[in-house]
Amino acid sequence: MQYGGVGGSEAFPPQAYCRYEDGSTHDLATGTQFVFWVCFAVSLALLLIGLWQAVRHPGTLVRSCGSP
Repeated sequence: MQYGGVGGSEAFPPQAYCRYEDGSTHDLATGTQFVFWVCFAVSLALLLIGLWQAVRHPGTLVRSCGSP
């Protein structure tokens, strides 16, 4: 284990690392960016599917939100 590093992080995309005096870095949360981008892509796909359904069938949105 190396000592003397300074912690750092980036908010977007998420990354946590430790930077040492010689300029090298050590990733503290391996796989974080992969999980972030997978969740981002799934969320974006679900949003686009919902918007596509609303554009194709606008009456379903009115029926589901309106009075019976």
